[in-house]
Amino acid sequence: PKKDINNDEKPYYFKIEIPYLLSLLSYRDADAYVPGINDLIYGNEEQQILSAEEKIARGNIAIETLKQYQNAKKQNDTNALANLGKKFDPNTKVGDYFLNNYFRYFGYGYLSSPHELIPNIALTFYSFHIMVSLGFLFILLFLLVFIYVWKDTIENKNILLYISLWSVLFGFIASQSGWIVSEVGRQPWIIQDLMPTVAGVTQLSVSNVQITFILFAIIFTTLLIAELSIMFNQIRKGP
Repeated sequence: PKKDINNDEKPYYFKIEIPYLLSLLSYRDADAYVPGINDLIYGNEEQQILSAEEKIARGNIAIETLKQYQNAKKQNDTNALANLGKKFDPNTKVGDYFLNNYFRYFGYGYLSSPHELIPNIALTFYSFHIMVSLGFLFILLFLLVFIYVWKDTIENKNILLYISLWSVLFGFIASQSGWIVSEVGRQPWIIQDLMPTVAGVTQLSVSNVQITFILFAIIFTTLLIAELSIMFNQIRKGP
């Protein structure tokens, strides 16, 4: 589907709804309200959810206040430190208000547009479904193998044995799909509401990251080849 936050296209080709399930998974409460993308971007007054623009504005105030505090500390300005310090003290009325209404949106101040809050929905959606589908496949496969082993007829189920063999690769696919769901789905946050990825960029050079990636790729590819070779040799030898 070509659905976007800015158009009225249908979000699904078709859908299978399970009422209350997402609320139970998210909050362990069937009646809990789970905000959607429109709520996160435009806000929801009924549910007391601020719009992204309002959170960005409050985040900018929080960042500026912290800068003022740091500058006062560098300049040893005791009066400014005393006044600004109250805003970061949860035990004071001023601090409790500032921390709960401004500083809690600190990370939003690094964002230049509300649309930066939207992760890659399609990639996250399909990765999640691949992960869950393979999970159910593993359960089904385990039950079938268990039954035929119990009946002592597993050696006659060639197709099942081949599927079991190749399911090793499915495990890697499920694992990587789960990683995509967690890492892409949490964007743009490193720490929810406090630190976006744009504010947590490492000082490492591109070449250092590339070398590390290549080394890990070589090591794990070698281990994979070794593991598959051992497995295939044992299968050829038979029971």
